[in-house]
Amino acid sequence: MATVTLAGDGRVEQVTTSTRVQTNQAAQGILAKPVEEALRRSQFAQACAKERVAFVFEFLITGDPSARQQQEVGYGYPNRFWISARPWPMSIFVVDPK
Repeated sequence: MATVTLAGDGRVEQVTTSTRVQTNQAAQGILAKPVEEALRRSQFAQACAKERVAFVFEFLITGDPSARQQQEVGYGYPNRFWISARPWPMSIFVVDPK
């Protein structure tokens, strides 16, 4: 979940995030940080000035493993996003013993 606090002119003043994987620093860096950065770059209508807007992001690893990564993003009301990616093939992580 991410909450955006807007300034008097509608610009992003603060972004706070919380995740279900708070103890996993790698997941925080891979999942939460890019969302936080994207929200900081966002623009909101001036009519939203001084409001707090909540967003829910759900990350999915789904489909057949592939070295050709592609993300799919879905949106649902209200302010809910699904971001899915394929898993990497395990052969990428195998070290040649030679």
